[in-house]
Amino acid sequence: MAKSNLSLDNDYLSWLKSQSMVLSTKEKEIRTKEIKKLVKKDLDVQLKMDVKENTLFHKYHELKEWLPKQKESDLRWVERLIWKPKGKSDFRRIEPELIFVDGHYEIDSINIWGESQTDIYESADPLAKHWEILRRLVSRARYDRFPARTLNFLVRDKVSKTYLGVISITSDMLDLTERNKTIGADIGKFSKDGFAFNITVNGQTIVPTQPFGSAYLGGKLLALLCLSDVVSNTWKQIYGETIVGVTTTSLYGDTGKDGRTQYDGLTPYWKNVGQSKGSAPVKMTDFVYEQVAEWIRLCYPEQYYRDAVKLNSHNNAPKDSKNKLQRFAYKQLGLDSGSVSLHKRNIYFSRLYKNTDEYIKKYIDNKYDSTIQTLPIEKLEKAFDNSVEKLTEHWRYGYATDTTTSPKHLVKKYGQNIRRLVKGRVDEKFKNQRIPTKGIQVEWYEKLGNFKNWELAKKEYQNSNED
Repeated sequence: MAKSNLSLDNDYLSWLKSQSMVLSTKEKEIRTKEIKKLVKKDLDVQLKMDVKENTLFHKYHELKEWLPKQKESDLRWVERLIWKPKGKSDFRRIEPELIFVDGHYEIDSINIWGESQTDIYESADPLAKHWEILRRLVSRARYDRFPARTLNFLVRDKVSKTYLGVISITSDMLDLTERNKTIGADIGKFSKDGFAFNITVNGQTIVPTQPFGSAYLGGKLLALLCLSDVVSNTWKQIYGETIVGVTTTSLYGDTGKDGRTQYDGLTPYWKNVGQSKGSAPVKMTDFVYEQVAEWIRLCYPEQYYRDAVKLNSHNNAPKDSKNKLQRFAYKQLGLDSGSVSLHKRNIYFSRLYKNTDEYIKKYIDNKYDSTIQTLPIEKLEKAFDNSVEKLTEHWRYGYATDTTTSPKHLVKKYGQNIRRLVKGRVDEKFKNQRIPTKGIQVEWYEKLGNFKNWELAKKEYQNSNED
């Protein structure tokens, strides 16, 4: 779709008038040369890294900026509330609950002029701060606050009232070719044509605390809980949409331990549907991005307004502004050909209903041709029992049930390598050793942000695992 001319847009002109833009043409040229040098240096450093090192690199820079702003008492409070095992069989007694603690949420409404708008509400729940601290310090991935619809959940053990992890459910990634092929619908084109698509969501953050993750396959439990009725019902309550599918991507592609990630081995709940193209722009460090965004505001105000200020016609909120500004900067500076990360990630998709694909295709077709009827909600057939209790039971024992020797009828149905999940892991890995509660595998990244330089941080942390 062609870009609209903003020269007669009253909202743009009003915004432009409010900005301090006093650079001369010469000053803009000088600023552009400085920015290009800064961006190129950042690119040269990052393009030499593999996906694991690059992820850690961004985490290091994030924490260097974030940690000094935090209260020591808050960090220690949350750290004390992390679940710790007392014995190998503790997985039997865990009763997970999802606590909605979203830092913000958006509700579509109509203003007094009859125009659609989205009201953004900030959560007053103090547990939202706990969620953020955990997200920053137990996940290696950098925390980029998602600009669209977002639901954040703390996952807590009901019995001990301690934290098992954090989940964030957001608007879905629409331009995932391999996922869209398996559904049989061009969701990416649908979005580009200006239609809203809110019937599938993205598991944007699915991170267990440690050692729950490494010892008890905590990431698999959280991945299953993303599909729970609690998540679906909360999304329906706040946004008014029925979600029929959930997408997520692995942190490191297929480079997890043994070439597998926390989402593998969870069929029929999650299925690997291919890999992303690896065509996303290299993420700038926050310091570089802030300089770049300001340069675009001063030198290319129309572009800045479109990507960072102008409200989207469908939901009244800027979408993906950071990636858009980065892409524009790389292109404008003549660096776009060498600014692609090439980091591919595995794509996983969960169909919450047996007829999810049919529902999606008719939903899309109806927007282009109103004579095509959408599939009624009441016609949806659940793909599996998605109660928290049932999902938790599967995480504990898989298909093998609570036995050491599998019954013959189960072996006949599922094969000799019957899925045992947590019980199988504990029986095999911790038969003759204690579960570690300290050390590099019990990831709490506070120490990472206290290193004086990147090289020291990399040496300490590059061999730890997460995915």
